[in-house]
Order: sequence, then structure tokens, then C-alpha cells
Amino acid sequence: MGDADIESSKMESEASMGRKAKARRILVIADAAGTGGNYHAGDEAMTLVAMERLKAIVGPENLALLCPHPGTAGPAYGVKAVFMPMRTLKTWISWLFVKPLLSWHQIGRLIWHTYQAEIIFKAGGGNLRGTESRLPILTLANLLHKRIFLVSQTIGPLGEPHRKALQRQLAKADWIGVRDRSYSQAQLGLPVHFAADDAVFLTPKHDAVTAKLVEEHEHMVGISYIGLRESEMLKGLLATTENIVIDLKAAPVFIPHYTRHRRGDLSVARLLVNEWRRAEPIILQQAPPAPAILALTSRLMLVLGSRYHAVVFALTAGVPVVAISVDIYSAAKMRGAFEQFDLDPYLVDIKDVPARLEGAAQKALADRSLFARAAQKVKQTGMARNMAPYELLARICHPLQGVQ
Repeated sequence: MGDADIESSKMESEASMGRKAKARRILVIADAAGTGGNYHAGDEAMTLVAMERLKAIVGPENLALLCPHPGTAGPAYGVKAVFMPMRTLKTWISWLFVKPLLSWHQIGRLIWHTYQAEIIFKAGGGNLRGTESRLPILTLANLLHKRIFLVSQTIGPLGEPHRKALQRQLAKADWIGVRDRSYSQAQLGLPVHFAADDAVFLTPKHDAVTAKLVEEHEHMVGISYIGLRESEMLKGLLATTENIVIDLKAAPVFIPHYTRHRRGDLSVARLLVNEWRRAEPIILQQAPPAPAILALTSRLMLVLGSRYHAVVFALTAGVPVVAISVDIYSAAKMRGAFEQFDLDPYLVDIKDVPARLEGAAQKALADRSLFARAAQKVKQTGMARNMAPYELLARICHPLQGVQ
């Protein structure tokens, strides 16, 4: 049983009697699909951990999930799900003119569920960035005097209008949880709580695909790259990556995290197949379930990733990893990932890949014991800080009982 399972079981036993006495409704906001073509491994990993913990506090019958893909997310997570895309207020207003009946129906449902809930809970992710807020529902929550919790966020980069909007929306929030030590707080300008990403406490579990890979290959390098507009930079990244796997005499496994319409990460995989001449990559044709990616990652000798949660999974498993940043936002997330494990960042900017990536990979491999110790330390000491917002929620929902 994993750490998240243990904590969920503990909280379930402590909260069950309180649930019978008084049910508190929690409205969960997550960029989740649960399964299918819109599955995004990182978002699902955080949502999975959060939902299991919240179920232990109030029960699934007192949870509702606001997400872009309720048809698949609701059954996957075993809760009622309601359609809510992560869009700006301007987009919602434009939809009222283009498809008024449908839009008014959707808005009415969101207002109703927000009114019914006592707590608004934003699961982990990176939706709080850009020039305008994509969560106008937080303004509604404030107007209705709802308690607001955010966990596992990277906040920024923010345009000034978005910063001011978030400061108004979150000024009275019970909890603003972030996954980096300073970047998010500097962007937001409000007090925040730093902790490890919820996905760090995901329980690994192989599926048939990842179990077969582990049986067939002893030495593997995991590769998880996102697409880039600068094709020459991407080609340079792939060429350097090929040199690394050839030198290591390892099987390169391309692990996609998002494969909607067979695009997303698979566009990089197709280019990789075309560009490589000496190594034969193993390409997974769809994103495995997040627990399976974590289970596979634990058996890799090295991870190279421009996907944030590929880096988080490697750090969680104690596997050497080098992160590649492609912009300001990804650099902030990657630094935050290493900060969660009290490690200096093994981070290479995409522009520096030809000169620095091979050396960074060699250093990460030489420091394997540092990664193993960091992973063990987080499991021993990081859980309390990560669980703090959930324990506060439990005390709010069950004031006479709390969590021991």
C-alpha cells in the first residue's frame, strides 16, 4: 500500500462518523478527463491523489468535479462531474452570443453547484497563468462567501490584469498551495504554502504495456518531450538525446503524457523516428495511466524530460533525471520540481542543449545516490507538509473530530 493509500485509509476511518453527522459539499476544479483521448498524465496524477483524499474526508457523494471532460472523468473518479472548460470570462461571454441556450444552461449548472458547495477546491495544475483569468468561477465563489483551497499550483507568469484578478479572488482563500519555493509567490503577491506536488504521493501500478516493457528490457532511458515551434531546436534536442542513449547502450523509451488526436507528444515521437539513424526507439502510442508511468519510471536508468511530471515521476522514484526548459513557465516548474526534493536543478535550457545536455546527463548518472536519498527523504518528511491542506479541510468538515 502506498503513502497516499495509507493516509486515505486513515482519514476515511477518522472521518466516517463525522460524515454521518454532517455532510460538507466540496466542489473540485480539475483539468481532468479520467481516461480516453483527452487524458493528460500529469493532471490526472494530481487529480487522482486529491480525489482519493477528498473522498476519505467527505465521501464521494459529497463531491462534484468541474472539468472539461465530465463524460469520461465522472465515471473514472466515481463522482458527479460537470462541464467547465478552463476559459476566460471574455470567451464565456462570446459563447453566450454564439450558442446562447447551451451556454446559459452550462453557466446555470455551474452557478447551482457553486451555490450548493461549501468549499471550492482547485486541484493541482498550471491554469493560473497568462494575461487573463481562466477561472472566473473563483469570483463567483467569493461573492457567495465560499471557502477556497488551492493545492499543487504553479502560478504565473501573470499579466497585470490577471494578477490583480487573482489577488481579489484569493485574498480570503483558506489555502494557496504551490509547488515552488518563491516563483509563484512573487508572481501572485499573496502568502502561499510550499509543498511537494500531489503527484509525488501517487501509488505506482503497472498496466500491461509498462509491465511488458520492464520484462523485456533491463536498461532503459525514458524520454518525455513536448512539441516545440522551433523545429531546429527540437531536432538538436533529438540528435543529442540519440547520442546519450547510444553511449549508455540502453533502450530508449518515448513515454508520452498527452496524445489527443494522436498529436501532442506523439508529434515529437514521429519526428524522433524520422531523425534517428543509429538508435531504435520504443514509442508508446498513447499515454499510459499515470500510476503505470510512475511504475515504469522506477525501472529506468535515466529520464530526459521537457514534461514537468516526467521529471516529478523520476524524482519520486529516485531515478536520475535531466529537465529541459523551453520557456519561462517551464523553467519555473522544473526548478520547483527539484526544490520539492531539496536538490539543485539538473536543468538545461533548450537553447543550450547541444553544449550542455550530455554533460548534465553524465552528472545526473554519477549522482544517482543523491536522487535516491532525496526521494526517500520526501517520503519520510514531505508527506506532512503536503497533507496540511487536506488536514485543514478535515477539521473544517468535522470540527469535533479532525485528523490525528
